[in-house]
Amino acid sequence: MDEIYGKNTKAKSGKKVADFLVYRDLKVIPLDSTIAFSHNGSNSKFLEVDRMVKHVILWKLKEGYSKKEICEIKRGIKEGLEGLKGQIPGLIDIKVYTEGLASSNVDVMLESSFENEDALKTYATHPAHVAVADGKVRPHTALRSCMDYEV
Repeated sequence: MDEIYGKNTKAKSGKKVADFLVYRDLKVIPLDSTIAFSHNGSNSKFLEVDRMVKHVILWKLKEGYSKKEICEIKRGIKEGLEGLKGQIPGLIDIKVYTEGLASSNVDVMLESSFENEDALKTYATHPAHVAVADGKVRPHTALRSCMDYEV
């Protein structure tokens, strides 16, 4: 039997499985966390593996705030959302950007990473996230744009 195995990819369990496959000590099939390979004699097949998900939000703040209020609101959003790291299962990383360049037409950006799409769904309804969204984000934002995608 030929030796085929994977290196460094997350499976549904959240454990690393493979970034690429190795065949007879040669790296032969690059993986992007979407598939793994199972080899059992003449029965070979590709297996589906969860892909990491990115969740990006752009917000425009409501009009009428003073510069001081805008700074306080942005700080509250940043501290609240970044404070969720370690509290929600499947949330890998979360970062809030509040100082865009002059060419920007939004005020706040959230960039977060999740183990998979199910983890993103858990985050959306998690009480800690809902509390931050309802208390620090929604009252102050006029526009929200979202893009979720697999990486």
